[in-house]
Amino acid sequence: IGKTEVLSGGRAIRQGIEFDAVGRRVAYHFHRRHPGDPTEPGLAGETVRVPAEDVLHIVDPVESGQLRGVSRFAPAIVKLFLLDQYDDAELDRKKVAAMYAMFITSNDPDAAPLEGELGDQVAPGQIVRLDPGEDMKVADPADSGATYEPFQYRTLLQVSAALG
Repeated sequence: IGKTEVLSGGRAIRQGIEFDAVGRRVAYHFHRRHPGDPTEPGLAGETVRVPAEDVLHIVDPVESGQLRGVSRFAPAIVKLFLLDQYDDAELDRKKVAAMYAMFITSNDPDAAPLEGELGDQVAPGQIVRLDPGEDMKVADPADSGATYEPFQYRTLLQVSAALG
């Protein structure tokens, strides 16, 4: 936050960071609620003091004397985001693969639906009757096979290197 003020005994708050008389960080001042949160207008602008030993301020200052800096996660954040998307896609692929479904054609357009037939929805183990002339297909999504774990491992190594 931008809280800046001079305190007694040579202490000061600069950019929300409280320093003692010799320049050590002793506390951080945080907004109690996000400043733009309209749900609790009575708390707008209210700050809370948190002792420095209870705060992990993990940044690398770019210039001498800088109070804020670049997050140490900056070099890894995109890889972590993409790895999360890859994991989600792999889970979706596994879900589709588990929905082994079969689609059957019939020459009789008035053929009765099979028991458990759900129309346009596909459910695990479902058999769906198709219109005459349509062909039967079995869902067969590609498997990531033996590449999933090595890819995860290499990506996490790259993230670890980026975090030092």
